[in-house]
Amino acid sequence: SHADRKNRTPTAPPEENEYPLQHVEVYEGGYKVVIGNKDGSQFKLEAHPSGAYTVHHPDGSVTSMTPGDKSEHSKGGVTTSIDHNSNVKVAGHNTVNVQGGGHIEVAGDANMVIAGSTNVVALGGLGAAVKGAIYLAATEGINVNAPKMAFKGGEFKVTAPMTLKGNITHTGDMVTSGIHTDSSGKHVG
Repeated sequence: SHADRKNRTPTAPPEENEYPLQHVEVYEGGYKVVIGNKDGSQFKLEAHPSGAYTVHHPDGSVTSMTPGDKSEHSKGGVTTSIDHNSNVKVAGHNTVNVQGGGHIEVAGDANMVIAGSTNVVALGGLGAAVKGAIYLAATEGINVNAPKMAFKGGEFKVTAPMTLKGNITHTGDMVTSGIHTDSSGKHVG
């Protein structure tokens, strides 16, 4: 590697060549530009005395390092196209602010792992359409608070003790087993 890990600046260009296959310019104040012109090994290195640098490698890849903050502003639109994998790592807080609409589409599987709490606030409606099954698991309770709830499906199973407070309106057949208690006392069956 041609980088000084302590100062975070490249200590040498990707390849050493003699003039005229390599041009080196060092400016007063420490700014440095190195251009390699060897056929098949062309590169360009720009290094700032602050530690920031950009290297255009012979294979066409680009490496940039900024020891300070980096800001970009576009008065027009921005389109980014990546033909392979993309990785973003943020050591601090991350904020995404979209003042218009939004759309996220993932062709394959997607996972989201959050070490802390998660809050989702929808000032309008919230809909979810799932082609397969939905699985919810909680080590503590699950609370649902709504003025009205409706369940529609082929079968509804509860495999846990259940407490209902309030009136129950039932239409259709009902099969019970075991002991149940109503206003007349306990009943079996």
